[in-house]
Amino acid sequence: MVIKAVIFDLDGTLANFNIDYKAVRAEVRSFLVKVGLPASILSLNESVFEMLKKAKIFLKNNGKSDETFS
Repeated sequence: MVIKAVIFDLDGTLANFNIDYKAVRAEVRSFLVKVGLPASILSLNESVFEMLKKAKIFLKNNGKSDETFS
């Protein structure tokens, strides 16, 4: 079977999502703090992508690899 198309519905237009985004952000923040990022640079009001971008910059500036996430 050949896949001819893939559809990403990130805003819930095609399917209803029951995702608790606040809980997801809290879980990501908790993980990042657990692997060594200071909680003070992470906010639950920012997106997961923004937190991950900050994490990558922090790790780079502190001589660590982003493989810390593995």
